[in-house]
Amino acid sequence: MDLNVDRSASHTASEFLLGQNIETCLDTVPGLLSDRLENPKFLGPCHVMSGHPPGWEGPGALGTLGVRHVPGAGLMGADAVYLSGKGATIVQGDRRIAGGETLVAEIWARCVGEPVTLALLLMPKAYRQYFIAAGDILVDCPQFTRYTLELKVPSDHDDASFSIAIAGESDGTVCLDQVHLRPQGEDLLCAQVVEQMESMQIPTIRFPGGIISTTYNWRHGTGPVHLRPTLHDAAFFKNWTLFYDFGTDEYLQLCLDQGIAPTITLNIATGDVDEARSWAEYAVKFFRDRGAEPPAAYWQIGNHPFFKTMAFMTSDMYVETVRKYAPAIREAYPNAKIVGVSQPPSGEDGEGEWLTKTLDEVGGLLDVIQCQCYGMQGIQPRDVDNAVWNGGTSDLTEMMGNLASGVDHHQKELTRMIESCRQRGLATNVGVAEWNYWTTASGHGEIFHEPDDALHALFIAGMLIGFAALAPDLEVAHYYNLVNCMGILIHRGPGTVVHAGVDVFRMFRPAFPGEFLPVDMDAPALGESKSVHAAALRSDGQIHLLLVNYSATEPADIRLHEMDRPVECICMSSEDPRGRPQFTEIETGPEGVTLPPLSLARLAFSAP
Repeated sequence: MDLNVDRSASHTASEFLLGQNIETCLDTVPGLLSDRLENPKFLGPCHVMSGHPPGWEGPGALGTLGVRHVPGAGLMGADAVYLSGKGATIVQGDRRIAGGETLVAEIWARCVGEPVTLALLLMPKAYRQYFIAAGDILVDCPQFTRYTLELKVPSDHDDASFSIAIAGESDGTVCLDQVHLRPQGEDLLCAQVVEQMESMQIPTIRFPGGIISTTYNWRHGTGPVHLRPTLHDAAFFKNWTLFYDFGTDEYLQLCLDQGIAPTITLNIATGDVDEARSWAEYAVKFFRDRGAEPPAAYWQIGNHPFFKTMAFMTSDMYVETVRKYAPAIREAYPNAKIVGVSQPPSGEDGEGEWLTKTLDEVGGLLDVIQCQCYGMQGIQPRDVDNAVWNGGTSDLTEMMGNLASGVDHHQKELTRMIESCRQRGLATNVGVAEWNYWTTASGHGEIFHEPDDALHALFIAGMLIGFAALAPDLEVAHYYNLVNCMGILIHRGPGTVVHAGVDVFRMFRPAFPGEFLPVDMDAPALGESKSVHAAALRSDGQIHLLLVNYSATEPADIRLHEMDRPVECICMSSEDPRGRPQFTEIETGPEGVTLPPLSLARLAFSAP
C-alpha cells in the first residue's frame, strides 16, 4: 500500500489528548500508596462473631478474645481497635513481601491504664513455622502517639501474615487507631508508580475521577494524612471503600512535581457551588504557597448526570447547575477552563436533547464539552474451549474488524459533536472524559479488570491516531484508568506491573504536541474499516509517523513516498490479540516499511 504525507500542516494536536484518569474508587488509591496493608484505619463494621474489622482476623481458626472494634474511638472520631489482655491479637494474611527489603511498621496507638508491649510479627502462612521478622513496640503514652518498627525481610513470600499482639503476660489494654506497613525510605506514595508516571510525561490527569466524584469531599483529602477519614463508598452502591490518603494535596503536589495540568471533576450531587468555589480557591493557594502560579486547569462540572447515578438530573437542572458553577469557578481560579458533559450525538437520535439544550443555553459558558467513549466486544479467551463458549466472537479477523470499526465509530461520534459546537458559532471545543475498551470488566465483585493484551494496546494506538486528526477541535482526552481499577499500572504488592498500554502512551508521547500532517493511504478493508490506520505529526524537528496494523494475519507493506530512512523506529506486535504485544525489530528500507500483523509503530524522520 502507498502512503503519502502532506508536509503542509493543517492544525496542531495537543499533548492533552494523552491524558489519564485517577478514579479514586475500589483499590486505585491503595495502588498509589506504598502501604502493604488493607484497611489500615480499621473502617468497620466489625465481624459479628469475632469483633475484627474487615481485612483483619484472629491468629487462627479459633479466633481470639480481647479484640473490640469501636467506631468513633480513634483520632478525629475514626474507628479504632482495642486489644485487651494476654495474647489479644489481630492478623492480616496474604501479604506479598520481597526478600532484601526492610519494611517499616507504623502504629498510631495509646495505652489504657498502664504501658503495654506489642509484639509485631511477619510469619509465613503456615502458622507457627517460624518468624520472617519480628520486634516489639512499647506503647507507653495515654494519648495517641506514632510508633515505628523496622522489619527486615530475608526472602520472598506471596502469602505472609502480619500480626500485632499483646506480648508476654500483660493484661493491659491498648487502643489502635491505624497500622501501616511501608517499605523503608518510601513515604506515602509508591515510588515505583510515581516513577512510571513520570516516565509517561502525562500532560493532564482527571481527578477524583467519574462516578466517585458524586460523593467525593475534597476537604477530606487535605492536611495531615493520619487524620484523614476512610469512608464507605456511597457513589457506586457497592461494598467498596472511599480512601482519602491520596487526596487533593497529593494530587496537586503530583501535578506540580511532574508538570501535569489538573483536571478536577466537581461534586454536583452531595456537594454544592460553595464547596466547588472553595476547592478552586484552595488550589490557587496551594500552588502560590509553593512559589508557583496556578497552571491552566480543567474544571469539569459533574460526571454524566444524564445517567442514573447519585448525580442524576434533567437537562434543565444541569443547565442551571452550569449557570451557577461556571462563573464561581472562573472567579476563584484565574486560569480555569470550564468543562461541561454530555452524551455524544448518535446516528439515530441526532444530537440528543441533553447536548442540544446544553449547547443552546450554556454553551457560551463552556470552554470544553466532554463525552465518554467506551468500545467493547465479547471475545473468546484463549483458555476457554469452543464447546463451552457461547458469546461474542472467537474469529480473529472478525475480532479485529470489530476493534477497527469501533475506533471509527468513536471518531464519527466526536466529529458530530464538534460539528454541533461549530454550527452554533461556539468556540467550545470537545473532549473525552473517559475512554477504554471493555472485554472482561464487570460491575460484579471487587475488581474491574481489563487484560494486558494486544487488543487493548491496538485500541489505544488507534484512538490516539483518531484524536490527532480531530484536533484542535478535540482538545483533551483522558484514558480510563491509570492505576489498578481497569488500570495500565497495577500495584498490589511489592512490585508494579506495567501493561503494554503504558508502552503505547510512552511510544507516542514524542509526537505530541505536533503539527498534524495529512496522510493519504490506500489501506485494504478490514470489516467495515481499514486494516491500517495512520497519522503524521511534526514535532521538534521530526516527523512522527504513527501506524497501527489491525490485521491478525496479514503484514502491512507500506511504501513511503518522499520519505528518507527513519532515524527511529519503535514497533510492538503480537501473534494473538489476546497476548501481550512485545517490542519487535522491523525492517525499514529506502522505500518503506513492513508492519507485522497485530502491530503498532512510531517511525521518526528528520524534518528539514
